[in-house]
Amino acid sequence: MTTRRIDITLPAGDSTRCADLIEDPDASLDTREIDLADGRKLLTLTLDAQQIEAVLERLRERIDHGSELRAAVTEVRARLPDIEEAEAEAKANDESSDNGDKPAGKRVNRVSREEVLETLLPGTKVDTLYPITVVLSMVIAAAGLIRDSVAVIIGAMVIAPLLLPNMALALAVLLGKSRMFFKALWTNTLGVAIALGGSVFMGATLPFDPTGRQIALRAEVAIWDVAVALAAGAAGALAVTSGVSVSMIGVMVAVALLPPLVACGLFLGAGDLRQAAGAAMLTGLNISCVNIAAMVTFLIRGLRPWRKQDHAAALWATVFTIAGWMAVTAIAAGLLWWSGVLKSV
Repeated sequence: MTTRRIDITLPAGDSTRCADLIEDPDASLDTREIDLADGRKLLTLTLDAQQIEAVLERLRERIDHGSELRAAVTEVRARLPDIEEAEAEAKANDESSDNGDKPAGKRVNRVSREEVLETLLPGTKVDTLYPITVVLSMVIAAAGLIRDSVAVIIGAMVIAPLLLPNMALALAVLLGKSRMFFKALWTNTLGVAIALGGSVFMGATLPFDPTGRQIALRAEVAIWDVAVALAAGAAGALAVTSGVSVSMIGVMVAVALLPPLVACGLFLGAGDLRQAAGAAMLTGLNISCVNIAAMVTFLIRGLRPWRKQDHAAALWATVFTIAGWMAVTAIAAGLLWWSGVLKSV
C-alpha cells in the first residue's frame, strides 16, 4: 500500500491535535504541528493510504458551515527509512508492547473515498481536451480496424477516453451522488456520440473491407467477450481504489468499449445495417458489463456514502441500477442470440 501525506489547516482557536485524528498512535509514520503567524495551525500527518479515510471522516465531523478548515492529501514518492525498514521496526515494536492493548485504527485496505472521488472527477467534466481525445482515439481505432492492424487498435486503447466516465458513473450510484451521476452520464453520452458520429463519417467516406478480421470480430460476440467486459470493469474499479495508475487498466476497458463502438459507426456509414446492429448490441452489452462489475467491486471494497443516513438510499439505488444494467445485458444478449451474432465461444 502506498504512503500519503495529509496537510490540514485549522482555523484560529481550533485545538485539534494530530493525536485526535488517529485512533492508533503507532499507525502514524510521522506527525507535525505548526502554529502559523495568523493564529491558524498546520497539522501534517504521514500515513499508509488505507488509513487516510478514517482521518478525513474525523475531520468532516469537525467541519461547520463556513469553516476555514482545509485538508489536502498528496502521494509520498519516497521516504526514509524505506518501507521494509519501517515495517520491520513496527513489527519489533508490536512484539515488545504489552499484549497489544492499543486501539486499532480503521483500515479499509484501499485509498480513501475522497481520493477515489478526486481520481474520477475528471470523468465528469467536459473540457476542450475531452472531445479532442475522443476524436483522436476514434480516428486511431478506425484506422486500425480498416487496416486490420492490432497494433494500431492498441494505440487507440491507450488513450482510453471512456474509462473515467464509466468508472465515475458507477461510483456516483454507489455513493448516492445524483449530480455526479448526471454529469458522468452526460460525459459518457457525449463521448459515445462523438466517437459514433466520427466513425459513421469515416465509414461513409473511406472504403474498407467489412470482412477484415479485426472489424468483423466487433460485429460478433462470444461468451469470452462478456467475460472480458466484466473483468475490465472490475479491474478499473480495483485500480482506482488501490491508488495505482489506471493507464494500463484503461487499455483493458478500451478493449470492451471503443473498438465495437467505432466498428458500429463504420458499418453504419457503409450502409451495412446488420453488421452495425451486431456491433451496437455488443457495445451496449459491454457498457452494461463494465458498469455492473465496477459497482460490485466498489461495493466489495467498502465504498459507501460518508453520512450513515445515506447508506440505505445509496444501497437501494445501487441495487436498482445493477438490476437495470442486468436487464439491458439480458436484452442485448437475447437479441444477439436471436440474430445469430452471439457465439458460444
